[in-house]
Formats: sequence, C-alpha cells, structure tokens
Amino acid sequence: QSAGALVAVAGGNAAVCLMHKRGAPATMQNDPRYDDVVTDVAAFLAERVRAVRAAGIPDERIVVDPGFGFGKTLAHNLQLLRCLRDTAPNDVALLAGISRKSMLGQITGRDAAGRVHASVAAALIAVQNGAHIVRVHDVKEAVQAARVADRTRGGGPRGFAPRPPRGGPYSENLKNLQVRLLRAKISVPLTPGQSLRYNAGMARKPVRKRPSGAKR
Repeated sequence: QSAGALVAVAGGNAAVCLMHKRGAPATMQNDPRYDDVVTDVAAFLAERVRAVRAAGIPDERIVVDPGFGFGKTLAHNLQLLRCLRDTAPNDVALLAGISRKSMLGQITGRDAAGRVHASVAAALIAVQNGAHIVRVHDVKEAVQAARVADRTRGGGPRGFAPRPPRGGPYSENLKNLQVRLLRAKISVPLTPGQSLRYNAGMARKPVRKRPSGAKR
C-alpha cells in the first residue's frame, strides 16, 4: 500500500503477497472488532487484488493472506480458518501462516516451542479449507501428516490435494507461480540459508547454502 510499491513490483518478475491486518503492530491486538471478520477480510483482499491487477501485475504473481493474528482475536482467527476459502478472490493463490502462533498457544496452553502438534493440525485444516501455500516451522512433521491425510482421502502417494476453491477449477495461470494448484505446497524457511518444499508430492531434503569459498 506504500506509494510506488505496486509500480516497483509491476516492473519486475517478483510475486506479491497481499496480507490483511487491522491497525498498527504495536496496538493491533488491543480489542480488534469486525462486523463480520470473514466478509471484512475478503472485501479488503478483493480490493487489494483489484489494485494489483490494475497496476499490471498478473494473477500468477498474486498471493493473498488473511493475516492470522494480525489485529484479530482467537475467535476471529478460528472463524477465518473455518471459512478460509471464502477469504480469497478466485484465480489467485491463498496462503495461510498459522504455525506456532499465539492463537495456538491460547488453545493448548503451550509456548511457541511446544506448539508443534497444534501447528501441524492447523496446517492440515488450512489445506483442507483451500490453502495453496502453508507457512510452517516443522516441515518434516507437516509433510508426514499431509501424506497420511492424502492417502486416507484416496489421493495416492503424490501429495495432499485440497478441494478446489469457490468458482470452479484452479486457474492454469497459477501454475506459473509454481503453486501447483492440483496439490498443496508447503514452503518454509527453516534457518538462514536453509529451505525445504513439499510440492506436488515431491519432498526434498533441506539444502543449506555454503558460504562463498567454503570447501565441499
């Protein structure tokens, strides 16, 4: 939303992630209120997608994020998770970032390090409810859970397949973003220089970048 931001992105090849938040970070958790959190978030994201499209950024480079925990109570977050698919305009990728967040601590009573199981459960619910990208900390656990859930639903060994979003089949354009909309993707930074992706059923081992000049 900053002046010149859309022009800068439109001039390159980078994707843009549009996230909803209510208020400034220092005060956004001070009694946030909505008439209807799902409707309000969906309206905000739809408006931002229109602005991004008008700036010349194609759908395959657009990701939306309802912003779990950003100016929202536990009740708001849970309602967004239940109705996740309804927050995103059609033909753009939907990201959910719930892993280890305080909303899970409110439910389980555990600190961030003790929220692994809750995070995996939340990631699976998000994918089942329409998420195309899930940000997670505990990659191995999330991938294993996704594989079991997929086999249980008859999806076979090649990854976890969420139901299509509202409005029909996935846009072919989104494949250009490597979101693989016939399968969910889990893509997460682990530690600086390390990453792992679970994409279309292909789990890759974490790869750590070597410092320049380091011996192999």
